[in-house]
Amino acid sequence: MTWLAGRFLKGVDIFLRSILVIATVLAMTCINALSQNSVATAFDSLAISAQTGWPLNAFTAQHPPDIKITVKNKRADDWQGRVRVQRFDLLGEKTVVEWLSIRVSAGGQATTDYKPSLPFGVYRIDFALSGDASDSSPSSASQRLFFAYAPAHEARELPDDWPLATHINNLGDADHGEPLPGFKWYRYFKNWTTDNPARGQYDWSRLDSAFAKVKAMGGRMLLAGDGTPDWTVGPGRIAGMPWMTGATAYPPDNMEDLRTYLRTLIKRYDDGSGTLAAWETVNEANTLDRWLGTMDQLVEEAKIFREVSRETKNPPLLVGIVVSAGRQDNYVNAVIKAGILPYLDIVSGHFYEELLSYERETPINNLPIHVDMLTKPMHDAGSTLPIWNTESGIGITPREDGRLVSQQELNRRASQSPGAPKDPWLLDEKGAWRPLSERRAAGTYVAGTVMLLEMGVEKTFTFNVEGGGWIMDGAPALPWVATMVLGDQIKGLDFHHVSSVSAVVKGDKPGVKALAYRLGASDKPGVIVAWSFLSDLTVGRSKAWQPWLDVQPVRVTIQKREAEITDLYGRTTTRLPIKNGEVVIEVGEEPVYIREIQ
Repeated sequence: MTWLAGRFLKGVDIFLRSILVIATVLAMTCINALSQNSVATAFDSLAISAQTGWPLNAFTAQHPPDIKITVKNKRADDWQGRVRVQRFDLLGEKTVVEWLSIRVSAGGQATTDYKPSLPFGVYRIDFALSGDASDSSPSSASQRLFFAYAPAHEARELPDDWPLATHINNLGDADHGEPLPGFKWYRYFKNWTTDNPARGQYDWSRLDSAFAKVKAMGGRMLLAGDGTPDWTVGPGRIAGMPWMTGATAYPPDNMEDLRTYLRTLIKRYDDGSGTLAAWETVNEANTLDRWLGTMDQLVEEAKIFREVSRETKNPPLLVGIVVSAGRQDNYVNAVIKAGILPYLDIVSGHFYEELLSYERETPINNLPIHVDMLTKPMHDAGSTLPIWNTESGIGITPREDGRLVSQQELNRRASQSPGAPKDPWLLDEKGAWRPLSERRAAGTYVAGTVMLLEMGVEKTFTFNVEGGGWIMDGAPALPWVATMVLGDQIKGLDFHHVSSVSAVVKGDKPGVKALAYRLGASDKPGVIVAWSFLSDLTVGRSKAWQPWLDVQPVRVTIQKREAEITDLYGRTTTRLPIKNGEVVIEVGEEPVYIREIQ
Protein backbone atom coordinates (compact mmCIF):
# COMPACT_ATOMS: atom_id res chain seq x y z
CA MET A 1 0.00 0.00 0.00
CA THR A 2 2.80 2.42 0.90
CA TRP A 3 4.42 1.70 -2.45
CA LEU A 4 1.10 2.24 -4.28
CA ALA A 5 0.48 5.45 -2.34
CA GLY A 6 3.95 6.71 -3.27
CA ARG A 7 3.35 5.93 -6.92
CA PHE A 8 -0.01 7.71 -6.74
CA LEU A 9 1.45 10.83 -5.09
CA LYS A 10 4.31 10.94 -7.60
CA GLY A 11 1.84 10.71 -10.46
CA VAL A 12 -0.23 13.53 -8.99
CA ASP A 13 2.93 15.64 -8.66
CA ILE A 14 3.88 15.08 -12.33
CA PHE A 15 0.31 15.85 -13.39
CA LEU A 16 0.23 19.08 -11.39
CA ARG A 17 3.63 20.12 -12.73
CA SER A 18 2.41 19.52 -16.31
CA ILE A 19 -0.71 21.57 -15.67
CA LEU A 20 1.49 24.38 -14.34
CA VAL A 21 3.76 24.33 -17.38
CA ILE A 22 0.79 24.35 -19.76
CA ALA A 23 -0.85 27.17 -17.85
CA THR A 24 2.37 29.19 -17.91
CA VAL A 25 2.77 28.71 -21.68
CA LEU A 26 -0.86 29.69 -22.27
CA ALA A 27 -0.47 32.74 -20.08
CA MET A 28 2.69 33.88 -21.86
CA THR A 29 1.03 33.32 -25.23
CA CYS A 30 -1.91 35.45 -24.19
CA ILE A 31 0.37 38.17 -22.86
CA ASN A 32 2.40 38.20 -26.10
CA ALA A 33 -0.75 38.24 -28.18
CA LEU A 34 -2.15 41.10 -26.14
CA SER A 35 1.17 42.93 -26.41
CA GLN A 36 1.37 42.42 -30.17
CA ASN A 37 -2.25 43.44 -30.58
CA SER A 38 -1.57 46.56 -28.51
CA VAL A 39 1.47 47.47 -30.66
CA ALA A 40 -0.42 46.81 -33.90
CA THR A 41 -3.29 48.93 -32.67
CA ALA A 42 -0.89 51.72 -31.75
CA PHE A 43 0.80 51.67 -35.13
CA ASP A 44 -2.54 51.43 -36.91
CA SER A 45 -3.21 54.90 -35.49
CA LEU A 46 0.05 56.23 -36.91
CA ALA A 47 0.99 57.09 -40.48
CA ILE A 48 4.40 57.93 -41.93
CA SER A 49 5.24 59.77 -45.15
CA ALA A 50 8.52 60.92 -46.68
CA GLN A 51 8.99 63.55 -49.36
CA THR A 52 11.98 65.20 -51.01
CA GLY A 53 10.17 68.38 -51.99
CA TRP A 54 11.89 68.31 -55.40
CA PRO A 55 10.29 67.29 -58.70
CA LEU A 56 11.10 63.71 -59.67
CA ASN A 57 13.10 63.29 -56.43
CA ALA A 58 16.21 64.71 -58.09
CA PHE A 59 18.85 66.18 -55.77
CA THR A 60 21.82 68.21 -56.99
CA ALA A 61 25.13 69.38 -55.53
CA GLN A 62 23.46 72.76 -54.89
CA HIS A 63 20.51 71.05 -53.22
CA PRO A 64 21.87 67.87 -51.53
CA PRO A 65 19.63 65.13 -50.13
CA ASP A 66 17.09 66.47 -47.65
CA ILE A 67 14.03 64.33 -46.95
CA LYS A 68 11.18 65.44 -44.74
CA ILE A 69 9.65 62.62 -42.70
CA THR A 70 6.18 63.29 -41.33
CA VAL A 71 4.40 61.14 -38.75
CA LYS A 72 0.68 61.65 -38.11
CA ASN A 73 -0.84 60.47 -34.84
CA LYS A 74 -4.59 59.69 -34.62
CA ARG A 75 -4.32 58.40 -31.04
CA ALA A 76 -5.82 60.13 -28.04
CA ASP A 77 -2.43 60.21 -26.31
CA ASP A 78 1.09 61.29 -27.26
CA TRP A 79 3.35 58.82 -29.05
CA GLN A 80 7.11 58.66 -28.78
CA GLY A 81 9.17 56.26 -30.82
CA ARG A 82 11.67 55.99 -33.62
CA VAL A 83 11.83 56.03 -37.40
CA ARG A 84 13.84 53.18 -38.86
CA VAL A 85 15.67 54.39 -41.99
CA GLN A 86 17.00 51.58 -44.16
CA ARG A 87 19.03 53.09 -47.02
CA PHE A 88 20.20 51.01 -49.98
CA ASP A 89 22.84 52.26 -52.42
CA LEU A 90 21.99 50.82 -55.86
CA LEU A 91 25.54 51.29 -57.15
CA GLY A 92 27.46 50.09 -54.12
CA GLU A 93 24.80 47.49 -53.24
CA LYS A 94 25.22 48.33 -49.57
CA THR A 95 22.53 48.79 -46.92
CA VAL A 96 22.78 51.19 -43.99
CA VAL A 97 20.24 51.32 -41.15
CA GLU A 98 19.78 54.47 -39.09
CA TRP A 99 17.34 55.48 -36.34
CA LEU A 100 15.64 58.82 -35.79
CA SER A 101 13.77 59.67 -32.59
CA ILE A 102 10.42 61.38 -32.92
CA ARG A 103 7.60 62.49 -30.62
CA VAL A 104 4.07 63.20 -31.85
CA SER A 105 1.37 64.84 -29.76
CA ALA A 106 -2.12 63.37 -29.54
CA GLY A 107 -4.08 63.97 -32.73
CA GLY A 108 -1.20 65.90 -34.27
CA GLN A 109 1.77 65.41 -36.55
CA ALA A 110 5.51 65.94 -36.35
CA THR A 111 8.15 66.38 -39.04
CA THR A 112 11.86 65.65 -38.92
CA ASP A 113 14.56 66.14 -41.55
CA TYR A 114 16.78 63.35 -42.82
CA LYS A 115 19.94 64.79 -44.41
CA PRO A 116 22.40 62.00 -45.22
CA SER A 117 25.85 62.82 -46.58
CA LEU A 118 26.19 60.58 -49.64
CA PRO A 119 28.18 60.08 -52.84
CA PHE A 120 26.35 60.65 -56.13
CA GLY A 121 24.05 57.84 -57.17
CA VAL A 122 20.53 56.44 -56.85
CA TYR A 123 19.15 55.33 -53.49
CA ARG A 124 16.23 53.33 -52.18
CA ILE A 125 15.06 54.14 -48.67
CA ASP A 126 12.50 52.30 -46.57
CA PHE A 127 11.07 54.35 -43.71
CA ALA A 128 9.21 52.56 -40.91
CA LEU A 129 7.99 53.37 -37.41
CA SER A 130 9.27 51.46 -34.43
CA GLY A 131 8.69 51.47 -30.69
CA ASP A 132 11.24 52.23 -27.99
CA ALA A 133 14.98 51.70 -28.23
CA SER A 134 14.70 48.02 -27.30
CA ASP A 135 12.42 47.32 -30.27
CA SER A 136 14.52 46.81 -33.40
CA SER A 137 11.75 45.54 -35.67
CA PRO A 138 9.86 48.04 -37.87
CA SER A 139 6.08 48.26 -37.98
CA SER A 140 3.66 48.05 -40.84
CA ALA A 141 3.55 51.87 -40.92
CA SER A 142 6.17 52.34 -43.64
CA GLN A 143 7.01 53.96 -46.95
CA ARG A 144 9.55 53.32 -49.73
CA LEU A 145 11.19 56.20 -51.57
CA PHE A 146 13.74 56.40 -54.39
CA PHE A 147 15.87 59.45 -55.08
CA ALA A 148 18.85 60.39 -57.24
CA TYR A 149 21.77 62.67 -56.44
CA ALA A 150 24.09 64.16 -59.07
CA PRO A 151 26.25 67.26 -59.75
CA ALA A 152 23.60 68.81 -62.01
CA HIS A 153 23.83 72.52 -62.73
CA GLU A 154 20.82 74.82 -62.90
CA ALA A 155 19.54 75.67 -66.39
CA ARG A 156 19.96 79.42 -65.79
CA GLU A 157 23.68 78.84 -65.11
CA LEU A 158 24.25 77.06 -68.43
CA PRO A 159 24.98 78.66 -71.81
CA ASP A 160 22.52 78.38 -74.70
CA ASP A 161 24.96 76.17 -76.62
CA TRP A 162 25.05 73.60 -73.77
CA PRO A 163 25.23 70.16 -75.45
CA LEU A 164 23.17 68.14 -72.94
CA ALA A 165 19.41 68.30 -73.49
CA THR A 166 16.33 66.23 -72.69
CA HIS A 167 12.56 65.88 -73.11
CA ILE A 168 9.90 66.82 -70.63
CA ASN A 169 7.16 64.63 -72.09
CA ASN A 170 6.86 61.35 -70.18
CA LEU A 171 8.78 62.73 -67.20
CA GLY A 172 6.60 62.80 -64.11
CA ASP A 173 3.10 63.85 -65.13
CA ALA A 174 2.47 62.19 -68.50
CA ASP A 175 0.54 65.22 -69.77
CA HIS A 176 2.70 68.07 -68.58
CA GLY A 177 6.06 66.59 -67.69
CA GLU A 178 8.81 67.95 -65.45
CA PRO A 179 12.09 69.58 -66.52
CA LEU A 180 15.04 67.83 -64.89
CA PRO A 181 17.97 69.93 -63.67
CA GLY A 182 21.29 69.78 -65.50
CA PHE A 183 19.98 70.74 -68.95
CA LYS A 184 19.46 74.00 -70.81
CA TRP A 185 17.20 72.72 -73.59
CA TYR A 186 13.95 70.76 -73.25
CA ARG A 187 12.07 69.16 -76.14
CA TYR A 188 8.30 69.03 -75.93
CA PHE A 189 5.67 67.57 -78.30
CA LYS A 190 3.32 70.49 -78.83
CA ASN A 191 0.62 68.44 -80.66
CA TRP A 192 -1.39 70.73 -82.91
CA THR A 193 -4.37 68.41 -82.43
CA THR A 194 -4.40 68.94 -78.65
CA ASP A 195 -3.74 72.68 -78.78
CA ASN A 196 -6.26 73.39 -81.56
CA PRO A 197 -9.02 70.72 -81.42
CA ALA A 198 -11.34 72.65 -83.77
CA ARG A 199 -11.10 75.65 -86.04
CA GLY A 200 -10.94 78.74 -83.85
CA GLN A 201 -10.81 76.73 -80.62
CA TYR A 202 -7.66 76.43 -78.53
CA ASP A 203 -6.59 74.62 -75.38
CA TRP A 204 -3.15 75.67 -74.23
CA SER A 205 -3.28 74.09 -70.76
CA ARG A 206 -0.68 71.39 -71.43
CA LEU A 207 1.77 73.68 -73.18
CA ASP A 208 1.19 76.48 -70.65
CA SER A 209 2.22 74.16 -67.83
CA ALA A 210 5.37 72.88 -69.56
CA PHE A 211 6.34 76.36 -70.75
CA ALA A 212 5.98 77.86 -67.26
CA LYS A 213 8.18 75.17 -65.70
CA VAL A 214 10.97 75.55 -68.26
CA LYS A 215 10.80 79.35 -68.05
CA ALA A 216 11.05 79.24 -64.25
CA MET A 217 14.25 77.18 -64.56
CA GLY A 218 15.79 79.54 -67.11
CA GLY A 219 15.69 76.87 -69.81
CA ARG A 220 15.00 76.83 -73.54
CA MET A 221 12.20 74.92 -75.27
CA LEU A 222 12.26 73.03 -78.56
CA LEU A 223 8.66 72.40 -79.63
CA ALA A 224 8.29 69.30 -81.79
CA GLY A 225 5.42 68.92 -84.27
CA ASP A 226 3.52 65.65 -84.30
CA GLY A 227 0.34 65.18 -86.30
CA THR A 228 -2.38 67.28 -87.92
CA PRO A 229 -5.93 67.78 -86.56
CA ASP A 230 -8.40 65.67 -88.52
CA TRP A 231 -10.68 68.70 -88.95
CA THR A 232 -8.10 70.15 -91.38
CA VAL A 233 -8.50 67.34 -93.94
CA GLY A 234 -11.32 66.05 -96.06
CA PRO A 235 -13.14 62.70 -95.79
CA GLY A 236 -11.06 59.62 -96.52
CA ARG A 237 -7.80 61.18 -95.36
CA ILE A 238 -8.04 60.24 -91.68
CA ALA A 239 -5.07 57.93 -91.34
CA GLY A 240 -1.89 57.52 -89.35
CA MET A 241 -1.27 58.69 -85.76
CA PRO A 242 -3.01 55.67 -84.16
CA TRP A 243 -1.84 56.77 -80.71
CA MET A 244 -3.55 60.16 -80.85
CA THR A 245 -7.32 60.75 -81.00
CA GLY A 246 -8.45 63.27 -83.61
CA ALA A 247 -5.13 63.36 -85.46
CA THR A 248 -4.02 62.42 -88.95
CA ALA A 249 -0.67 61.96 -90.66
CA TYR A 250 -1.86 63.87 -93.72
CA PRO A 251 -0.94 67.54 -94.13
CA PRO A 252 -3.83 70.04 -93.95
CA ASP A 253 -5.86 70.58 -97.11
CA ASN A 254 -5.39 74.31 -96.61
CA MET A 255 -1.92 75.24 -95.37
CA GLU A 256 -3.34 78.49 -94.01
CA ASP A 257 -4.75 76.44 -91.12
CA LEU A 258 -1.18 75.62 -90.14
CA ARG A 259 -0.12 79.24 -90.50
CA THR A 260 -2.98 80.43 -88.26
CA TYR A 261 -2.11 77.88 -85.58
CA LEU A 262 1.59 78.78 -85.57
CA ARG A 263 0.85 82.50 -85.44
CA THR A 264 -1.47 82.00 -82.49
CA LEU A 265 1.11 79.85 -80.71
CA ILE A 266 4.02 82.20 -81.15
CA LYS A 267 1.96 85.24 -80.17
CA ARG A 268 1.14 83.51 -76.89
CA TYR A 269 4.65 82.36 -75.98
CA ASP A 270 6.97 84.96 -77.50
CA ASP A 271 7.20 86.86 -74.21
CA GLY A 272 10.77 88.12 -74.53
CA SER A 273 12.17 85.52 -72.10
CA GLY A 274 13.74 83.41 -74.84
CA THR A 275 12.02 80.30 -73.48
CA LEU A 276 10.45 79.49 -76.85
CA ALA A 277 13.77 79.07 -78.63
CA ALA A 278 13.17 76.55 -81.43
CA TRP A 279 10.54 74.43 -83.11
CA GLU A 280 10.69 71.34 -85.25
CA THR A 281 8.71 70.47 -88.34
CA VAL A 282 7.02 67.08 -88.71
CA ASN A 283 8.51 64.53 -86.32
CA GLU A 284 9.99 61.46 -88.10
CA ALA A 285 8.16 62.12 -91.36
CA ASN A 286 9.99 59.12 -92.83
CA THR A 287 7.50 56.85 -91.01
CA LEU A 288 4.02 56.22 -92.50
CA ASP A 289 2.31 56.57 -89.13
CA ARG A 290 3.49 60.19 -88.96
CA TRP A 291 3.52 61.52 -92.54
CA LEU A 292 1.36 60.62 -95.52
CA GLY A 293 2.01 63.74 -97.54
CA THR A 294 4.54 64.40 -100.31
CA MET A 295 8.07 65.75 -100.02
CA ASP A 296 6.92 69.02 -101.59
CA GLN A 297 4.20 69.39 -98.95
CA LEU A 298 6.76 68.73 -96.22
CA VAL A 299 8.93 71.52 -97.61
CA GLU A 300 5.87 73.80 -97.86
CA GLU A 301 5.21 73.30 -94.14
CA ALA A 302 8.84 74.17 -93.35
CA LYS A 303 8.46 77.34 -95.42
CA ILE A 304 5.40 78.38 -93.37
CA PHE A 305 7.30 77.74 -90.12
CA ARG A 306 10.08 79.99 -91.41
CA GLU A 307 7.74 82.77 -92.52
CA VAL A 308 5.84 82.81 -89.22
CA SER A 309 9.14 82.84 -87.30
CA ARG A 310 10.25 85.98 -89.09
CA GLU A 311 7.06 87.79 -88.11
CA THR A 312 8.24 88.02 -84.49
CA LYS A 313 11.00 90.00 -82.78
CA ASN A 314 12.51 86.81 -81.31
CA PRO A 315 12.27 84.22 -84.09
CA PRO A 316 12.70 80.63 -82.85
CA LEU A 317 15.20 78.44 -84.66
CA LEU A 318 13.65 76.07 -87.18
CA VAL A 319 14.78 72.45 -86.90
CA GLY A 320 14.00 70.06 -89.72
CA ILE A 321 14.41 66.67 -91.42
CA VAL A 322 13.87 65.07 -87.95
CA VAL A 323 14.71 61.60 -89.24
CA SER A 324 14.18 58.48 -87.12
CA ALA A 325 16.75 55.88 -86.10
CA GLY A 326 17.89 53.29 -88.63
CA ARG A 327 19.12 53.64 -92.21
CA GLN A 328 16.89 56.30 -93.79
CA ASP A 329 19.18 57.49 -96.61
CA ASN A 330 16.43 57.56 -99.25
CA TYR A 331 14.19 59.81 -97.16
CA VAL A 332 17.00 62.23 -96.24
CA ASN A 333 18.15 62.50 -99.84
CA ALA A 334 14.57 63.01 -101.08
CA VAL A 335 13.65 65.80 -98.63
CA ILE A 336 16.94 67.62 -99.27
CA LYS A 337 16.42 67.31 -103.02
CA ALA A 338 12.89 68.72 -102.56
CA GLY A 339 14.50 71.89 -101.18
CA ILE A 340 14.02 71.94 -97.40
CA LEU A 341 17.49 73.16 -96.39
CA PRO A 342 17.06 76.90 -97.21
CA TYR A 343 14.24 77.10 -94.63
CA LEU A 344 16.13 75.41 -91.79
CA ASP A 345 18.53 76.63 -89.10
CA ILE A 346 19.27 73.15 -87.75
CA VAL A 347 19.22 69.63 -89.21
CA SER A 348 18.13 66.89 -86.80
CA GLY A 349 18.08 63.13 -86.50
CA HIS A 350 17.29 60.53 -83.85
CA PHE A 351 19.73 58.04 -82.39
CA TYR A 352 18.60 54.96 -80.53
CA GLU A 353 20.31 51.60 -81.06
CA GLU A 354 23.08 53.42 -82.99
CA LEU A 355 24.41 54.64 -79.65
CA LEU A 356 25.53 51.06 -78.97
CA SER A 357 27.62 50.76 -82.14
CA TYR A 358 30.79 52.84 -81.98
CA GLU A 359 32.60 51.44 -85.03
CA ARG A 360 31.98 52.53 -88.62
CA GLU A 361 32.58 48.97 -89.79
CA THR A 362 29.57 47.64 -87.86
CA PRO A 363 27.16 46.19 -90.46
CA ILE A 364 23.74 47.66 -91.26
CA ASN A 365 23.99 50.81 -89.12
CA ASN A 366 26.18 52.47 -86.53
CA LEU A 367 26.81 55.84 -84.93
CA PRO A 368 29.23 57.26 -87.56
CA ILE A 369 27.08 56.09 -90.49
CA HIS A 370 23.95 57.60 -88.96
CA VAL A 371 25.72 60.96 -88.74
CA ASP A 372 26.97 60.57 -92.32
CA MET A 373 23.38 59.98 -93.41
CA LEU A 374 22.71 63.63 -92.54
CA THR A 375 26.02 65.35 -93.21
CA LYS A 376 26.95 63.92 -96.62
CA PRO A 377 23.80 64.84 -98.61
CA MET A 378 23.66 68.20 -96.82
CA HIS A 379 27.25 68.99 -97.75
CA ASP A 380 26.68 67.72 -101.28
CA ALA A 381 23.85 70.27 -101.51
CA GLY A 382 26.26 73.03 -100.50
CA SER A 383 24.96 73.49 -96.94
CA THR A 384 26.74 73.22 -93.59
CA LEU A 385 23.93 73.59 -91.08
CA PRO A 386 24.50 72.49 -87.45
CA ILE A 387 23.21 69.03 -86.51
CA TRP A 388 21.23 68.16 -83.40
CA ASN A 389 20.28 64.75 -82.07
CA THR A 390 16.77 65.63 -80.89
CA GLU A 391 15.77 62.18 -79.65
CA SER A 392 17.80 59.38 -78.08
CA GLY A 393 16.76 56.52 -75.90
CA ILE A 394 17.86 53.17 -74.56
CA GLY A 395 15.40 50.70 -73.08
CA ILE A 396 16.44 49.67 -69.58
CA THR A 397 15.39 46.54 -67.73
CA PRO A 398 13.18 47.42 -64.74
CA ARG A 399 14.70 46.87 -61.32
CA GLU A 400 13.71 43.85 -59.31
CA ASP A 401 12.81 44.40 -55.66
CA GLY A 402 14.46 47.81 -55.88
CA ARG A 403 17.77 46.40 -57.09
CA LEU A 404 19.65 46.63 -60.39
CA VAL A 405 19.57 43.66 -62.74
CA SER A 406 23.08 43.11 -64.09
CA GLN A 407 23.92 42.70 -67.76
CA GLN A 408 25.43 39.34 -66.93
CA GLU A 409 22.10 38.17 -65.53
CA LEU A 410 20.16 39.55 -68.50
CA ASN A 411 22.44 37.73 -70.92
CA ARG A 412 22.13 34.52 -68.93
CA ARG A 413 18.34 34.71 -69.08
CA ALA A 414 18.37 35.51 -72.78
CA SER A 415 20.63 32.57 -73.60
CA GLN A 416 18.34 30.17 -71.72
CA SER A 417 15.15 31.44 -73.31
CA PRO A 418 13.58 28.76 -75.54
CA GLY A 419 12.54 31.43 -78.04
CA ALA A 420 15.87 33.23 -78.19
CA PRO A 421 16.38 34.66 -81.70
CA LYS A 422 19.17 33.64 -84.04
CA ASP A 423 20.08 37.33 -84.46
CA PRO A 424 20.43 38.46 -80.84
CA TRP A 425 21.63 41.92 -81.88
CA LEU A 426 18.23 42.73 -83.31
CA LEU A 427 15.13 41.49 -81.48
CA ASP A 428 14.11 39.30 -78.58
CA GLU A 429 11.66 36.42 -78.89
CA LYS A 430 8.72 38.86 -78.65
CA GLY A 431 9.97 40.98 -81.51
CA ALA A 432 11.10 43.87 -79.29
CA TRP A 433 14.49 45.47 -78.81
CA ARG A 434 16.37 43.74 -76.06
CA PRO A 435 16.56 45.98 -72.96
CA LEU A 436 19.87 46.77 -71.35
CA SER A 437 21.05 46.83 -67.79
CA GLU A 438 20.83 50.23 -66.13
CA ARG A 439 24.61 50.49 -65.81
CA ARG A 440 25.25 49.60 -69.45
CA ALA A 441 22.72 52.23 -70.53
CA ALA A 442 24.36 54.88 -68.35
CA GLY A 443 27.78 54.20 -69.86
CA THR A 444 26.33 54.13 -73.38
CA TYR A 445 24.58 57.51 -73.02
CA VAL A 446 27.85 59.14 -71.98
CA ALA A 447 30.01 57.42 -74.59
CA GLY A 448 27.49 58.07 -77.38
CA THR A 449 27.06 61.74 -76.48
CA VAL A 450 30.83 62.33 -76.47
CA MET A 451 31.25 60.58 -79.83
CA LEU A 452 28.44 62.64 -81.33
CA LEU A 453 30.12 65.83 -80.13
CA GLU A 454 33.34 64.75 -81.82
CA MET A 455 31.42 64.13 -85.06
CA GLY A 456 29.88 67.59 -85.00
CA VAL A 457 26.46 66.85 -83.46
CA GLU A 458 26.03 69.88 -81.21
CA LYS A 459 23.22 68.70 -78.89
CA THR A 460 21.80 65.38 -77.74
CA PHE A 461 18.27 65.25 -76.35
CA THR A 462 17.62 62.16 -74.24
CA PHE A 463 14.15 60.62 -74.09
CA ASN A 464 12.48 58.59 -71.35
CA VAL A 465 12.01 55.38 -73.29
CA GLU A 466 8.75 53.56 -72.63
CA GLY A 467 9.25 50.57 -70.34
CA GLY A 468 12.11 52.03 -68.35
CA GLY A 469 14.70 54.66 -69.03
CA TRP A 470 15.47 58.16 -67.81
CA ILE A 471 12.97 57.93 -64.92
CA MET A 472 12.46 54.76 -62.89
CA ASP A 473 10.64 54.19 -59.59
CA GLY A 474 9.68 57.85 -59.40
CA ALA A 475 13.23 59.22 -59.60
CA PRO A 476 15.98 59.76 -62.20
CA ALA A 477 17.88 56.60 -63.06
CA LEU A 478 21.64 56.06 -63.29
CA PRO A 479 21.88 57.47 -66.85
CA TRP A 480 20.89 60.87 -65.46
CA VAL A 481 23.51 60.68 -62.72
CA ALA A 482 26.22 59.68 -65.21
CA THR A 483 25.21 62.37 -67.72
CA MET A 484 25.26 65.00 -65.00
CA VAL A 485 28.80 63.99 -64.06
CA LEU A 486 29.73 64.44 -67.74
CA GLY A 487 28.20 67.91 -67.64
CA ASP A 488 30.09 68.76 -64.46
CA GLN A 489 33.36 67.63 -66.04
CA ILE A 490 32.96 69.73 -69.20
CA LYS A 491 31.47 72.86 -67.63
CA GLY A 492 33.89 75.70 -68.22
CA LEU A 493 35.63 73.88 -71.08
CA ASP A 494 35.41 74.59 -74.79
CA PHE A 495 33.22 71.55 -75.42
CA HIS A 496 32.98 72.48 -79.11
CA HIS A 497 36.60 71.44 -79.46
CA VAL A 498 36.65 67.62 -79.33
CA SER A 499 39.43 65.44 -80.72
CA SER A 500 40.22 61.74 -80.78
CA VAL A 501 43.03 60.54 -78.51
CA SER A 502 45.03 57.32 -78.82
CA ALA A 503 43.76 54.59 -76.48
CA VAL A 504 45.19 51.07 -76.68
CA VAL A 505 44.30 48.00 -74.62
CA LYS A 506 47.40 46.43 -73.11
CA GLY A 507 48.10 42.74 -73.57
CA ASP A 508 46.66 40.14 -75.91
CA LYS A 509 42.91 40.64 -75.62
CA PRO A 510 41.20 39.66 -78.89
CA GLY A 511 38.13 41.71 -79.71
CA VAL A 512 38.69 44.27 -76.95
CA LYS A 513 39.22 47.87 -78.05
CA ALA A 514 39.35 51.27 -76.40
CA LEU A 515 38.32 54.79 -77.37
CA ALA A 516 39.22 58.17 -75.91
CA TYR A 517 38.23 61.75 -76.75
CA ARG A 518 39.61 65.00 -75.42
CA LEU A 519 37.29 67.96 -74.79
CA GLY A 520 38.67 71.47 -74.39
CA ALA A 521 40.89 74.03 -76.11
CA SER A 522 44.32 72.70 -77.01
CA ASP A 523 46.16 75.46 -75.15
CA LYS A 524 44.33 74.83 -71.86
CA PRO A 525 43.81 71.82 -69.58
CA GLY A 526 40.98 69.64 -70.85
CA VAL A 527 39.19 66.41 -70.01
CA ILE A 528 39.66 63.04 -71.71
CA VAL A 529 36.74 60.62 -71.74
CA ALA A 530 37.90 57.01 -72.22
CA TRP A 531 36.29 53.56 -72.25
CA SER A 532 36.84 50.05 -73.60
CA PHE A 533 34.38 47.82 -75.46
CA LEU A 534 33.96 44.49 -77.19
CA SER A 535 34.32 44.71 -80.95
CA ASP A 536 32.27 42.30 -83.05
CA LEU A 537 31.83 43.16 -86.72
CA THR A 538 30.05 39.93 -87.60
CA VAL A 539 26.67 41.28 -86.52
CA GLY A 540 25.15 44.69 -86.96
CA ARG A 541 23.48 47.64 -85.34
CA SER A 542 22.86 47.37 -81.58
CA LYS A 543 25.34 45.58 -79.32
CA ALA A 544 22.91 45.14 -76.44
CA TRP A 545 23.43 41.39 -76.63
CA GLN A 546 27.15 41.49 -75.77
CA PRO A 547 28.65 40.17 -72.52
CA TRP A 548 29.49 42.81 -69.94
CA LEU A 549 33.09 43.97 -70.30
CA ASP A 550 34.96 44.39 -67.03
CA VAL A 551 37.80 46.87 -66.62
CA GLN A 552 40.86 46.51 -68.85
CA PRO A 553 44.33 48.08 -68.67
CA VAL A 554 44.35 50.85 -71.30
CA ARG A 555 47.17 53.20 -72.34
CA VAL A 556 45.93 56.71 -73.12
CA THR A 557 48.02 59.45 -74.68
CA ILE A 558 48.12 62.70 -72.70
CA GLN A 559 50.10 65.86 -73.34
CA LYS A 560 50.05 67.38 -69.86
CA ARG A 561 52.34 66.67 -66.91
CA GLU A 562 49.68 65.98 -64.30
CA ALA A 563 46.21 64.46 -64.37
CA GLU A 564 43.58 62.83 -62.21
CA ILE A 565 40.98 60.18 -62.98
CA THR A 566 37.31 60.22 -61.94
CA ASP A 567 34.85 57.35 -62.33
CA LEU A 568 31.62 57.55 -64.36
CA TYR A 569 29.52 58.50 -61.35
CA GLY A 570 31.90 61.05 -59.82
CA ARG A 571 32.45 59.00 -56.68
CA THR A 572 36.23 58.65 -56.60
CA THR A 573 39.05 60.84 -57.92
CA THR A 574 42.72 59.84 -57.81
CA ARG A 575 45.96 61.34 -59.13
CA LEU A 576 47.51 59.60 -62.15
CA PRO A 577 51.20 58.99 -62.81
CA ILE A 578 52.19 60.16 -66.31
CA LYS A 579 55.15 58.57 -68.05
CA ASN A 580 56.40 59.35 -71.56
CA GLY A 581 53.21 61.17 -72.45
CA GLU A 582 50.92 58.26 -71.46
CA VAL A 583 48.78 57.13 -68.57
CA VAL A 584 47.65 53.57 -67.90
CA ILE A 585 44.11 53.35 -66.58
CA GLU A 586 41.74 50.54 -65.65
CA VAL A 587 38.51 51.07 -67.57
CA GLY A 588 35.68 48.96 -68.98
CA GLU A 589 32.34 49.82 -70.57
CA GLU A 590 31.74 52.60 -68.09
CA PRO A 591 33.75 55.62 -69.29
CA VAL A 592 36.11 57.45 -66.96
CA TYR A 593 37.31 61.07 -66.95
CA ILE A 594 40.99 62.00 -67.11
CA ARG A 595 41.25 65.66 -66.11
CA GLU A 596 44.45 67.40 -67.13
CA ILE A 597 45.91 69.50 -64.32
CA GLN A 598 48.59 71.41 -66.22
